[in-house]
Amino acid sequence: MRATFKYFDSLEKVVRVENSSSVYLKFSSLEEIKKIMKQHLVAPFYIGSKKLNLCLVNKLPLDLNGKSRIVLVTIYNEKIKVNVFTFYHLF
Repeated sequence: MRATFKYFDSLEKVVRVENSSSVYLKFSSLEEIKKIMKQHLVAPFYIGSKKLNLCLVNKLPLDLNGKSRIVLVTIYNEKIKVNVFTFYHLF
């Protein structure tokens, strides 16, 4: 991951989440983050043959915290109506 983003000077930290394909990159410059996101829209970043999915977060993700009773659900490419009843039936 560091090699992919080596040309960005404000990269401070790379955090890989165990048992997951998620990686969090910490940058010191918001301007550089905006530049990276714009560049990714025009010419996406790849590692090997896999295209990276980038998203901007501004606080520590829950999966980097200790154990808790909170469940974080992220829905990508929503194909059904999602509401409280949907979660009730799923869980």
